[in-house]
Amino acid sequence: MLNIEKQILATTIVFQELAPVLFSNLDEDSFIGLENQKIFKTMKELYETGNSFDRFMLLDLLPGSSDFLISLGEYTEGINIKLTSSFLRERIELIKRNRAKKALLSQILEEANNPFPDFEKITQIAESGQLIDSLEEKGDFREAINEYLKWKDKTKTGITLGFPSFDYKTGNYNYGELLAIMGRTTAGKTWVSLNIIAHLINTTDIPTGLFSLEMVKAAVIERMMQLWFNIYWNEIDEKRKSAELNIEEFSRHYQRNLKIYSRVYSVYEIAEIIKRDKLKIVFIDYLQLIKKGKEGRSRYEKVTYLTEEIKEIAKNQEVFIVMMVQITREGEGGWEPVTFDMARESGVIEENSDFIIGCWQPSLKEGSDEYWNDKLCMKLLKNKRGPIIGCEFSFDKNSRKIYEICESKKIKEKGEKNGKPSWFKN
Repeated sequence: MLNIEKQILATTIVFQELAPVLFSNLDEDSFIGLENQKIFKTMKELYETGNSFDRFMLLDLLPGSSDFLISLGEYTEGINIKLTSSFLRERIELIKRNRAKKALLSQILEEANNPFPDFEKITQIAESGQLIDSLEEKGDFREAINEYLKWKDKTKTGITLGFPSFDYKTGNYNYGELLAIMGRTTAGKTWVSLNIIAHLINTTDIPTGLFSLEMVKAAVIERMMQLWFNIYWNEIDEKRKSAELNIEEFSRHYQRNLKIYSRVYSVYEIAEIIKRDKLKIVFIDYLQLIKKGKEGRSRYEKVTYLTEEIKEIAKNQEVFIVMMVQITREGEGGWEPVTFDMARESGVIEENSDFIIGCWQPSLKEGSDEYWNDKLCMKLLKNKRGPIIGCEFSFDKNSRKIYEICESKKIKEKGEKNGKPSWFKN
């Protein structure tokens, strides 16, 4: 930060026509370095009395700053004369954001030293600091038009789920969008996400991250190996020991574009990891296990808060996010169809999600029809691009691979013929 302060001072000394920009945005307290504070104060006093503050005048008044004043060229080297104003403004914004952060830290320290600190207030102050790092958005309409043209002209993302009927209705998923996959315990949400990841690794080169908040990495890898080698989980170790499995090939295939994280993170920590590892597709398994910073709130409020924060990450960092959401309803299990109303009851998931998929397994219900054995049902409950659809899938009992069986029209005919519920109706 001290070097940025010197860049600001040096640029203004060399290009004195920029003085109004500097003095109308910063004051002496904006600078951390004591030497920089003195230089700024002297420059401002000369400016306000109508005198020049070139390096020679400043050398006479500030002999202790001669090292800096003699080397002004080092701090202005490479600055395009035509862009000096924008360069200076950008540097000034960095100083102002740093100053705002210092103010927030002072507020946090003051509250922390309170005999009865309000930890929710401290959390809110800290979270408001995330906004300081965002670039200033001017809202220029022409800029919006240019963004639209660039968006329409650029190559499609190539992000699909690998479920043909759903992909046909939604088209490519875009960065900044949020997909929620909802289901009860044991309904197959994790397997749905792993099948989608396997499809994406095969069809794209997009950096992808899986935040497995429920399972350790070893458990995730074992399930991925089921999909890859097409065998039941208890056969994997036996075949590995007998050298029947090519683990290296499996590893090379996934490690190109997939990273796995298994600690319980907060939304802010997930955002920082996404930024650090330059991820563009993110899976979160599952929403309710994210570390919460606001205790004392109802489950509804917490889910609402988390969903809003995740949507902000998707938009601000231009990432496509898929989050698993666990439904908890008394008296019902993973065999009951998931409806759009359940998203509303779980917070504002239905508002912040661009797409919602519900999944369930009718065979989980005791005494269910044999027709549903090894089958998984999913319905596209929300599609911001229009049509919704329900589909029936084969859910391989060994590998847990998911294959689409037929489109909703065919399912409807089969369902009505067999007296099955018409959950697939739009």
